[in-house]
Amino acid sequence: MSYTLHYFGLPGRAEVARLLCHTAPKKIAWVDKRHDFASWNETKASLKPTFGQLPCLALPDGAGSLAQSSAIDRYLAVKTGAEPKDEFAWARSDETYAFMEDVFQTLAPSLRMADEAQKIEAREAACAGPLREKLEMLDAHLAKLGGAAWFSGLDFPSYADYSCWHWLCVLRSEWLEGVPGDVWAKYPAIVAFHARVTALPGVVSWLALSENQDSLRQKGAAPVA
Repeated sequence: MSYTLHYFGLPGRAEVARLLCHTAPKKIAWVDKRHDFASWNETKASLKPTFGQLPCLALPDGAGSLAQSSAIDRYLAVKTGAEPKDEFAWARSDETYAFMEDVFQTLAPSLRMADEAQKIEAREAACAGPLREKLEMLDAHLAKLGGAAWFSGLDFPSYADYSCWHWLCVLRSEWLEGVPGDVWAKYPAIVAFHARVTALPGVVSWLALSENQDSLRQKGAAPVA
């Protein structure tokens, strides 16, 4: 039996889980079930996800399901053989994973704005202030990590590494109008980290899949000149 990961087609909150499953050192059977926004109400009624939200991970043999991306990602790290090597590596991974949520939250209020001009103005203000400050801190954090290490303490990435890469890709993709694609291009440790993850064979093969040819993923993974 397979795990079934339910989410929409865009990367969003399920991309870390997808990467863990696709690149798993310990292979698991899984289905990447992508739902349409237009049919979400019908999907929710039939799927009944915990808390009424996606992503949702249905466990094999009808053993239940998990909600919330952080819980799903940590669980799949264990199931795919990508769990951090010790308690401190778990904590180090968790702090980075949580910090990337802080990065995203500098822009999150703009997603709820209906007026396009106001939305872009808010994002430009974030880029000049709180987002810039978060990126400076992230660059320093990645510099301390070193160019050949992962937060998991393993020889390959886990959930925190993929989360960091994914949110950098979202910023790079220009999906959020008003956020320039070079928003983190002046930070050398961020640029190096993004390039290192993008070049991993498992990530290359993930990006090459026909269902992943959307501009968000492809532009997000594009190298910085």
